[in-house]
Amino acid sequence: MFFSRRPQRPALIRPAVTSLALVTLFSCANYQPSEQAIDPLPDVEVEQNLHFGQDSLYRLMTAELALVREYYDIGLDNYVEEAISSRDVAVTARATQVARILKKHDETLVLAEQWRELDPGSYEARFILISEYIYAERFEQAFAEAQRLLAAGHSAGFEDIAIDAAQKNYTGRSELSTAYAELRKQYPRVPELLVGHSILLQSLGELEPALTAIQKANKIDDSNPRALFQEFRVLSALQRNDEALDAYGRMVELQPENIQLRNRYAQLLIGSDLNLAMKQYEILHRQDKQDADILLNLALLQFDQGELDEAERNFLTLISRKQHQSTANYNLGLLAAQRGNARQALSYFIAVKDGPRYVDASSRAADLIASNEGFSSAQAFISGRREQASSPEAQESLYQIEAETLASAGQKAQAASLYKVALEQFPGSVRLHYSRAMYYTEIREPEKAEQDFLVVLSQAPNSAATLNALGYTLLDQTDRLADATLYIERAYELDSEDAAIVDSMGWLRFKQQQYDEALKLLRRAYEIFPDHEIAAHLGEVLWQQGRQRAARKIWREGLELRPQSPVILTTLQRLGVEL
Repeated sequence: MFFSRRPQRPALIRPAVTSLALVTLFSCANYQPSEQAIDPLPDVEVEQNLHFGQDSLYRLMTAELALVREYYDIGLDNYVEEAISSRDVAVTARATQVARILKKHDETLVLAEQWRELDPGSYEARFILISEYIYAERFEQAFAEAQRLLAAGHSAGFEDIAIDAAQKNYTGRSELSTAYAELRKQYPRVPELLVGHSILLQSLGELEPALTAIQKANKIDDSNPRALFQEFRVLSALQRNDEALDAYGRMVELQPENIQLRNRYAQLLIGSDLNLAMKQYEILHRQDKQDADILLNLALLQFDQGELDEAERNFLTLISRKQHQSTANYNLGLLAAQRGNARQALSYFIAVKDGPRYVDASSRAADLIASNEGFSSAQAFISGRREQASSPEAQESLYQIEAETLASAGQKAQAASLYKVALEQFPGSVRLHYSRAMYYTEIREPEKAEQDFLVVLSQAPNSAATLNALGYTLLDQTDRLADATLYIERAYELDSEDAAIVDSMGWLRFKQQQYDEALKLLRRAYEIFPDHEIAAHLGEVLWQQGRQRAARKIWREGLELRPQSPVILTTLQRLGVEL
């Protein structure tokens, strides 16, 4: 994204005049050469042909009539032919303009060069020529023309040259950057030169010099949106995010009615300041009350910031307009649940018919149904939602939820049967194989768990979570210490900051009788994430080392985290410990 200052493409001129007047309009008699010569050369007199032959008049009339009737290629061909043959400056100018409008870059370049030659003082000819040199990636020539314009006191297109050279990864950027640096010595306070140089420097990875150049440009002129955007880009690349956001905010202040610009600013603020982001979306909503995306984002931020009544009102507005209905219903369900209105929450969750929240809404609705009507009703609801799901991904996820719900309710045979049905429909599902593996681990059938874990690893061999889960299952439920070591150590290589993996590594070292290392690892796991299972392991290592008081303290902390923790209670019973 850059803010273009290039001239906007005008509409084709379609004059409603006589043919003779048409020719006269564009003849040399009406063309006025520029008073100020741009080239640093002696005054050049513009040659003008005062008369056209019969063939020339015919070609010019044909060209204009063709343009009026939208036969653009015929019109352009006649203009190009007459411009080249007559070398009349007015015809050349008209031909150049037509070629440019029609985006005939080869013709535009040739004609613009002739126009510049015939009228060296024409700013328009020079500016079009710079644009065409940029398009042709002839950046040195574009720079030379821009330098001449600058010498005559005109805006010269240095920003555009740099933008295209950077975006097209031009191999001569380093030399071009040097040319910018040299010209800056002569013109140290020209913002467009500083902006262009900053763009080139950033493209070359020279971020600090790029920042120095662009900040100097903004000190000279703080009202240039393109310069502020370049400052934002450089600061972002330097990961100076607060300063980058400040630059973007100043750019929004310059163009307060630019909805696209403010919308992007609001999106950036979501990552750093939700309250400021919400204020920007409030402004955006006032600017465009019909934009559904703006209203949704405003409602989501209001919900997040605790402005529940405003959020509810805006979600209901979206539903009434039939916009973002699933997302609005899902969040209204969360809002109702937060207020303790279970019945209303259930109705909103059920109203989510599709979209990325369909599965989660179904799961939440099932939990509410289970609380009020019992497990069998919840299971029937999930089954029905699965059958109604519009996407295979949703069906797969709902199979998983239903099976896990059955397993947690003690319906083990039904859970196993449902897993079998689900995997027949989705045989390669990593999600379902992993879920069933964890189910088999829970009911202590490590051989079956291992088979599913291996299916997952065949598709995701570097899944640290899967490697850890398989390794810990073998460590905890079999005597295959060597195999457990292989998986757990590989998981630890991939992710040594995950608390569950660090815990497994510590427990492995305990089983290997490397007690000091085990204690070090388990302490670190507990610091990363205080958890009752980690507390059980850490306490046992401390107990084994004769540090009974410290062990009891850790176990008590674990029971505060999870009262009646089965792993801690089992450990206490096995060791014969009373707290």
